[in-house]
Amino acid sequence: MNQQIVTWVKYDEKIKEHTELVKKLRLERDKLGEALITEIEGNDKIEKDNLPTYNITELNTSLSFQNTKTYENYTNKFYTDCFTEFLGSEEKAKELIDFMKKKRKVESKITLKRGYLMDM
Repeated sequence: MNQQIVTWVKYDEKIKEHTELVKKLRLERDKLGEALITEIEGNDKIEKDNLPTYNITELNTSLSFQNTKTYENYTNKFYTDCFTEFLGSEEKAKELIDFMKKKRKVESKITLKRGYLMDM
């Protein structure tokens, strides 16, 4: 089992290294993407309902600009506000939220979590 633990930690370290590299690549990609989107948004000749698509045959891929909608997350405050408005009572809204919290299913399982020892 000790060898398995050492191997697990080595894999975890490799994953951490690759994650850092992927994070840097993602930041660079996102900077370029933001610049491209800014250029499209500032171009009066492009219709916002008919955004361009670029085909890159050398890479066997296409890149398209799309309009998307992003919705607010469901939070306790959001639920409280909506339920208060719908039910006409903040007390009833809180009662409903408490009921919903108690009805949620909870799963318990054993996981591995890595910590770091301090140098002494």
